[in-house]
Order: sequence, then C-alpha cells, then structure tokens
Amino acid sequence: MLSRANNVSISFEVFVSEEIIVPERRASRDSWANWVRLLCGRKPALPAAPPAASPVMGRAWLRIGRDEYMLGVVSEERFLEDEQRQRHEPILMMGMEGHGYWRGYWWFQDRFYWENDRMDGEDVHALLLTRHQRERQRIDRARAMVAMGEEPRMRERGHIPDDVKQLVWIRDQGRCRVCGATSELQFDHVIPVAMGGSSDVQNLQLLCGACNRRKGAGLTLP
Repeated sequence: MLSRANNVSISFEVFVSEEIIVPERRASRDSWANWVRLLCGRKPALPAAPPAASPVMGRAWLRIGRDEYMLGVVSEERFLEDEQRQRHEPILMMGMEGHGYWRGYWWFQDRFYWENDRMDGEDVHALLLTRHQRERQRIDRARAMVAMGEEPRMRERGHIPDDVKQLVWIRDQGRCRVCGATSELQFDHVIPVAMGGSSDVQNLQLLCGACNRRKGAGLTLP
C-alpha cells in the first residue's frame, strides 16, 4: 500500500561554527613579519594560499506531524543533490520499525509517500508514475469537457473506481476479511460513506454478504 503523506516535510539545519577569527590581528602580525624580513634584506613572504573551503555540514530533519526525526549529519551539497535526485527517482528517507510493524517514507517530486510493504525504489517509482499518469488523464478529460461547454458529471456518492477495486481484491486475497469466505464478496466501506468515509484503498475491505449485513452501517461487527 502506497499513500500520500500530507503531514511530512524535510529541512536542513546548518551547524553553527564556534571558531572565532580576528582578521585585524592576523593581518597586523603578517605585516610585521614582512617588515622584519625587509630590514634583514630578505624578500617578503608571499601570502599563503587560502585553505580549501570545507563543506558546509548540518543535520537533515524529517518532520512527521508534530514529531521530528534526525536523518543524519550530511553536507549541504549532499542534501541539495538528494533534493535534485528526488525529482527523477523516489528516495527512501526513513523506515520506522516496531513489533511486527514497518513504515517507510519516500520523497519523490517534492511530495512524500508512506508504505508498509517494504517496497524497493523501482516498485515505488512505477506505482507513482502510473498514478500521476491517471491524474493527468483525468485533468485532461475535465479540461476537454469544460472547453466543449459541458459540465463534468459528478460521480455517484460512494462510487469505487475499478483500479481501487483491483487493489483491494489483491490485498485481501479475494477473501472476506472477517471469516475468510470466498463467495458473495462485497466491497465494504470501513467508515461508511454517510459518516464521511472515502472510497480509497485504506477505507475499503472485502466482506462476504453475511458479514457485511452484520456490520450494517456501523464501524465494526457486533
């Protein structure tokens, strides 16, 4: 299952250096050394080449809701490289694991997604590209209808798209989620439509007719 994570953001916090440099004193000391060399008949020393600039280091943070997680200490250059890379391929930013629980957070095209199937980058990329293509097609169809002077038809309340039905069927392995029956299967809204439930994968399950009738318009089976 791969879902959009709307409450996730990422940031980079630069380290604050504690080193204090007083250029006036250093310049005065260098000038005095050159003046002594002139008095002694020696050539003034050439100014030393400036040291190579060290990379700007900092912490990368992932914010999920009100919680913040430090991803690690990285250079600003590396963080910016990842920011550019996620525009072309999904990057697994963090995995959270518990007792029989795992959730991964992916960064792709300035959006965040979570999944709990331990997918690899290629799987996530394929799913998201397919999803974006469908969204683009729906937008194009809507614009075409408006351009023709027609109003897009509103979907029937509680309508379940075919691709969503397929995902729910595969996830539930073609069985009732309660009793495991394989006949008279129905797509049930976990949170009923009348209570504001949506028709996405997370809010749908397969139930047999008997279990669905027992559930009725409630949230759980008695």
